[in-house]
Amino acid sequence: MNTIALSDLRTNLPTVIDKIADGLDRLIVTVSGKPKAILMSLEEAEIIDETAEILSVPGALKEIKEGWKEARQGKGTPLRLSINCCIWRKSSMRRKNWVGN
Repeated sequence: MNTIALSDLRTNLPTVIDKIADGLDRLIVTVSGKPKAILMSLEEAEIIDETAEILSVPGALKEIKEGWKEARQGKGTPLRLSINCCIWRKSSMRRKNWVGN
């Protein structure tokens, strides 16, 4: 991970923000040569928050690992079938609700 001194960050803030926002890079901000903070894009912060939320569900990591294992072995349901099934279910439910069932 790259570092930048706080004084350099102040001088070049608009340019640094543009570079950070364009990618998923992090930048360690130093004060007197010591790391004090991390600068990252909003997108990356949201990705980290979402990942932490998913992994906070009990058993989620185990299920993710099992899913990857099954996928490598050619087991499980292909994603396109899962998506089509979900779309079909949603449209079917909408029709039922529209008709009044």
